[in-house]
Amino acid sequence: MAELSEVTTAICLYYTRRQLELLKASNNLSDLEEFLMSSKYQDTLKKIKYGSMADFTQAQKDLNSRQDYNDKKWEVALSNTAQGISGALGIKNWMRDNHNEPGDVPKQVFLTGDQWPPEITKFRLKYAGMNDYNSSDLVVYAGKQNQYAYYYGISLKKKPKPQAPSPPLINNAVSKVLETGAGMKFVEEVDAVRVSYLASLVRSKPFKLLLMANNIKVNPAHMKLDDAKLIMTKPVGQTKHYIDLKGKNNEIRDWVNKQIGGHKNLFFKELIKIFDSNSKRSKVMANILAERVLKISLNDALGDIETLNDYYFGYALVSAVGEVNMNKETMSIKPAEIKDGASVLCSLNEMNRGDAREGYSFKYNKAESEKSYAAKIYFDLMRGHHKILSLQIRYKGGFTSWPQFLGVLSPEFEKMLKEGKCK
Repeated sequence: MAELSEVTTAICLYYTRRQLELLKASNNLSDLEEFLMSSKYQDTLKKIKYGSMADFTQAQKDLNSRQDYNDKKWEVALSNTAQGISGALGIKNWMRDNHNEPGDVPKQVFLTGDQWPPEITKFRLKYAGMNDYNSSDLVVYAGKQNQYAYYYGISLKKKPKPQAPSPPLINNAVSKVLETGAGMKFVEEVDAVRVSYLASLVRSKPFKLLLMANNIKVNPAHMKLDDAKLIMTKPVGQTKHYIDLKGKNNEIRDWVNKQIGGHKNLFFKELIKIFDSNSKRSKVMANILAERVLKISLNDALGDIETLNDYYFGYALVSAVGEVNMNKETMSIKPAEIKDGASVLCSLNEMNRGDAREGYSFKYNKAESEKSYAAKIYFDLMRGHHKILSLQIRYKGGFTSWPQFLGVLSPEFEKMLKEGKCK
């Protein structure tokens, strides 16, 4: 399902730069409301080409101009529209400044997702263990110049303020990275460590005492189950698995978090040993992760497809910045943050000019990991001596599933993109 900010950015791309700049400079919430409620804005929803009509139906509902002014959904619609203006202006300026695109309003905007519109499936790629290596959320068709058709792919993120943390560029289960780099048999071996450790927590005396304190009955037969079954079992009368119980004032959950975030977590120790080993297998996984986040081979992969010889495809990571606060009756639209795909590649090469053959590697960030008591550990993705990505392995939601890899560009690499030779 398309994010609402992707839809609003697509809508705003159909407006001229001047129209959007006037709204950005207005700072008047009523102007933004009038913009969203206008028949043109609502009709432009129909100009977008969707991978799934379910995205169109949901967008119509989310951007319904007849929503209650006091409804939280109206604030969400306005905030996403503010971010859409930021994103669209950033994309237009990037197309002009980085790709010499002469036009202002594109010929067509496409939204991707689980399904891609048929006109742009030619740009969809399976690569680096990903079904959608080309992770563009929007694809803009700018038109033809001579025999070439010009398309631009956008991976879109959003945040409320410029100083807010950057949204994660990757959110992959650790098991998927392990599988792609080392195979399913290796995943099963590591999973046995994960399952055994979680089961040991459930069987521990402190955990059972917490259950008793919360009037949760322990079925002795459950404790005799094998490890994999135990962590997927729920106590009688409970809706959550043993390992995911919360308890009064979150006390069971807090205890589990503390154990998983502590230095005795055998599963996290195993992951540190795997990724921080600097082994051939670890380096393969590091290179795969770099590919997934930075799309290092996107242009080469598209260039290898003969049927695309008459197509130009530019790519960028875009973070739209904007928010609306209905209580304060304020709006804010700030310049989007743009990271051009070609500039990313250029900066990576500049960082490692001394040895162009140097690949990527993981480095365990012990200092950050030991500062945190949450259920996560920190790594850096390195190229040579340079830090490219700041990574976390952390649980999201329940503990019965594998933890996720989350990552953002490192401050060093961010600075290189903004101030280096390749900006």
